Amino acid sequence: MLDGYTHRLMQFVMQAYKDVRTDTAINEGPASVAHGAVLFIKQRYNSLKHKKIVLFGTGEIGETTAKNLLKHPHKEMVLINRTRSKAEAIANSLGLRVANIEDLQKNSQIPIF
Repeated sequence: MLDGYTHRLMQFVMQAYKDVRTDTAINEGPASVAHGAVLFIKQRYNSLKHKKIVLFGTGEIGETTAKNLLKHPHKEMVLINRTRSKAEAIANSLGLRVANIEDLQKNSQIPIF
């Protein structure tokens, strides 16, 4: 269905893709921002077992980050979002606690990731 020029171009694109994957470390890093955030936290702390995690933002990345963090033992995880109802919906599905955005100032001693 392609003309000769486009077919040849696609062959070059596929070869470049293959070369990048085999000759570089591009596929050794985290696959997403959420996964990268969890890796960063795990590198910074040997264990999360005694850590209280406050996750600010429950958009797509925040939700994925929460799911990834649930795979690691931790003391507690609290979700905070500008829209409390959105945080509650995710928290209810994952069995987590929700706090108001105003609680960030009250709980300044809590490490926030």
